[in-house]
Formats: sequence, C-alpha cells, structure tokens
Amino acid sequence: MIIKIFTVIGVISSALVWALSRYTSPQPAENESPVNVAAVNVSSSVSRTDNKGSLPIVIELFTSEGCSSCPSADELLSELGMKGDLNIIPLAYHVDYWDYIGWKDPFAQKIFTERQNAYANALSLNTLYTPQTVIHGRLECVGSNRERIKEAIATARNHPAMAGITLSGNEARSAITVDAISDVELPRSDVWVALFENDLTTSVKRGENGGRQLHHDYVVRKLIHVSEISGKKKWNSTVDIPIDKNWNLKNIGAAAFIQDSFDKTIYAAASLKL
Repeated sequence: MIIKIFTVIGVISSALVWALSRYTSPQPAENESPVNVAAVNVSSSVSRTDNKGSLPIVIELFTSEGCSSCPSADELLSELGMKGDLNIIPLAYHVDYWDYIGWKDPFAQKIFTERQNAYANALSLNTLYTPQTVIHGRLECVGSNRERIKEAIATARNHPAMAGITLSGNEARSAITVDAISDVELPRSDVWVALFENDLTTSVKRGENGGRQLHHDYVVRKLIHVSEISGKKKWNSTVDIPIDKNWNLKNIGAAAFIQDSFDKTIYAAASLKL
C-alpha cells in the first residue's frame, strides 16, 4: 500500500518535467543540524565534481520500514548504487510518518519528512507518499518504478554541472572538508552533507512488513546543512563527522551537494567512502 498524506495545497504538475518555473518566494526552510568547525584537514580520499562536465546524479528515496511497498524500492536503490557506470549518488531517507501505524522505523527522522515536504512544495505536489524517488531535485516518481527512474537519470544527464565540488576526509575519519567553486552566478543555494550507512538489516516485528527481514543501503544517518552560498565564488568549510557508536564505520560514506534554496535543483554533487 502506498500511503498518501495531504500536507500541502497546490496543483499537481507533471512529475517528469525538468524546467519548472523558479519560485519568487522562498519555500519553508528545513531544520538545520549543528555544524562544528574542525581544525584537521588531512585528505585521505577525495571525490570531485568538475563544473565543466556532467555531474553525478543524486537519487533520493523517501522510504519507511512500515510501508509494504517500500522494500522493492529499497532493493532497486541498492541495485542502482552498485552499478558504477551510472555515476549516481543514492541516498535513502527514512521518513517518520509511518511510525504511528504499527512499526517504528529505527532509521526514521523528522528532518527527512521535512525534506520530502520541501520537495512537495517545490514540485507543486499536494501529497507525501512512500516510496518516492526524487532525481536530482527536479524530477520525481514512485520509488520502485525502474523505467521512470532510468528515464529521469537520462534527462538529468543532459544538464551540465553549474558548479564544482570537492569532498575530502581526514585520516582519523573525524572530519570532512567541502570545497566549492562556481564560474557562473548561482542563485541562493544550500550546501548539504549527508552521512550514510550501507548493509543495514532489520527484523520487523509489526506493521505491514511484520515478520520480514529488511536490508538497506545508503541509509542517511545524518543530514547536515553546512552553509548558504550564492554568486560566482570559491567556498570552503570543514565539518566534524558526528559518528554514532551504533554505526559500522567500514560501511559509512558521505555525500555533499549544492542545491537551489527555492526550486531544489542540484548544481553539483560528490560522494566519498570514509
């Protein structure tokens, strides 16, 4: 069953249209997580997007362990992420509005529901639902629809990167550094860092998936709003990695992306295995 919760009022527009008109008024802001500046900056590994070429495509899945339609979308995201030739950055956000319908998802966070709601505003949708996949901030479809997702990835590839971004980690895996540069005038944009974990399993006891063991990859554990940027400039920030004792460090990765504050277009993205 795909759950639909009416949370915003708007007119439903085509889900797979790239050039939606820009909004002139800001959308509701997403919650920000605390960011600490660290002194270390010793690069052990680097991921870069060049603003003169094609950028990695960010695939964001909004999912829940309480939704019986979501496991197939989770599996598809894992499959797409393992195909290195696709040059994508998969991210799975577990939303919390299923937590009151029989099973509390251990990976769900309110900020992920707020992020999905911001997309609903930007894409003129009047519902939130799972599983939903948002491709590069501007296209969306049901998260288990393989063909629509592949079509959206191909569409997104036709648009070159508007900025460059470099993501590097230190030897202690305690901080990451984000460098960004733009040769064009960027509109007001946000720099985000997502920490994700692979190879997670849950034995679901109740709800629509009760009795099943679910496997997840690219589960976002922490979404950090680093800064706002705009214009044509270079930008740099070093961010502490808030590692939780329950995370498996060998399965942790990071992604960084520059995203339009209003229409949610992603201008640059990079990912890194810590």
